[in-house]
Amino acid sequence: MKKEYTAENYKRVKDYKMVMDEILPGMGMFVRDVNLPEEIAEKYEPGKIIMHKGYTEASSRVAGMVATHRFAILSNRMVPFEDVPYFINGNSRSWGMHMVDRYSHFKVLDVYEYEGKTQILLLHLPYDKSWRVFKNGEILQDAASGIEGELIEQGRARFEEALKSDPIPELQSQDWREICQYPIGINEDGEFFDLEPPLERFMFRVGDTGFRSFYHKFVYIECRDHLMRLLENDLMEDDNGAIFYGYIDEQSGLCFHLLRIAALKEKEIIIRDTPPAMMILRYEDLKECDYLDLSQVDIDLSFMDRYAAKIRKIYDTDNEHLERIRSFTFLDECRDDEQPDDIAVLLLHEGSDPERVWVKGNYTDAETHKIYGTLLNEPLEDLGVHRGDRVQIVPCDNDRGGITCVSRV
Repeated sequence: MKKEYTAENYKRVKDYKMVMDEILPGMGMFVRDVNLPEEIAEKYEPGKIIMHKGYTEASSRVAGMVATHRFAILSNRMVPFEDVPYFINGNSRSWGMHMVDRYSHFKVLDVYEYEGKTQILLLHLPYDKSWRVFKNGEILQDAASGIEGELIEQGRARFEEALKSDPIPELQSQDWREICQYPIGINEDGEFFDLEPPLERFMFRVGDTGFRSFYHKFVYIECRDHLMRLLENDLMEDDNGAIFYGYIDEQSGLCFHLLRIAALKEKEIIIRDTPPAMMILRYEDLKECDYLDLSQVDIDLSFMDRYAAKIRKIYDTDNEHLERIRSFTFLDECRDDEQPDDIAVLLLHEGSDPERVWVKGNYTDAETHKIYGTLLNEPLEDLGVHRGDRVQIVPCDNDRGGITCVSRV
């Protein structure tokens, strides 16, 4: 039957290619060997998407094997734990251990048997909701065949080559075999884990996250204590949070406009009523609360776009220079959490010690690309500049591998 390429199908293919562009660069192979019962091994079929509930450990040391099956994971996001030692005969040896987070998704690319051993080739998918583009197997067949076909060919060749070498002794230890004894994506009952992880997996503390996670975005924030104080008579028992829209008020800083009361269930958000009055909470109010970026959830928020448009019309700055400086991610580690426009700057004056001040970045020179701002506090020393003066903001590399902003006055 001839495939029908609708506009939606073309979008899915485009999304697939964009995701592949993210996960291919720097990709490596990581292996974990295990003896799988036949009834478990036969569950892994090429094209199947799986999710592993626990952490997934694997080794970067690829060689021969003793076990019957090998999970070979292709990933550019495995975290190295190569400094985790294994002691043998009193000497520290490395497992080449790497790990990925809980609730990671994988696509089974290939199941390949060679000389009595079987390799199950897995492609590590993105942590965010973009893993779902791989579920459209039939639609993506043509686009995937070339890219994934090459990965399969390379994976088989490497498997055949690895089997020519001896197994690595450290990876045959009892400790390592215990780490790798469980099949990836399958529970104790021999069934695949549900593909949809609990939404708590994507929740983080507001105060641990920069303003970009909230600026001009819809977020769910778990803040029942605040809601009890503001809306006690309007809350239901399960209402433990609300949908907010984040924006920056030039006077008050990072703010959150409460749009709807909501309840977080394990795998869904129940959106309820509009609050009876306009309510705005500031960063300081919510920094200890946990939030969920709603772009990670399959939920239609288009009906809220009109609210976002109204908020932006009221609070978005008319200063194009200020908005441009907000887009400079390299300044983020120098920004104030509550007032993202305020940048920590070291004033450098000949004959005086450096002094840390706050500067509101509000002007960029289009020709020189220099950044300027207004000094917000009076320096303690007489440095020749005063509160309200314009000073240049110069980002410099520091010895911690980050950025420090300075200004020579």
